This record gives sequence, structure tokens and C-alpha cells, in this order.
Amino acid sequence: MYAARLVIQPVLVNVISVKRPVLSLAASLALSVVQQLVQQSLLLVQLLGLLSGLYLVGWWPGQLLGL
Repeated sequence: MYAARLVIQPVLVNVISVKRPVLSLAASLALSVVQQLVQQSLLLVQLLGLLSGLYLVGWWPGQLLGL
């Protein structure tokens, strides 16, 4: 039992030390993806707000094109 623990414990330590950077990399990647999605949705909301504001004022981008 003692010999098995001497063999298994370093293997577990190596596996844990390898998994930790991979997990932190996956977490940071997921966080950056979430940040990108939030940024894009905020830009979309701003664009829709701008277009609706222009529409309420009476100016529409199609007027420039003669539509």
C-alpha cells in the first residue's frame, strides 16, 4: 500500500499541475467570449437606439438613397 501511494501521489500531482493551467486558460477563454458577446449586443442595442431615434425625429437613412 505504501509503495502504491509513492507511485500514485506524484502522478496525481503532475496531473493536477497540468490541468490547472488548462482550466485557467479555458476559463479566461470563456470569459473573453462572454465579453465579446456582451460588447456586440451593446453595440447592437446602441445601433437600434440610434436608428429608432432617427426614425422618431423623422429622418431615415433611406431618404439619403432616395428610397
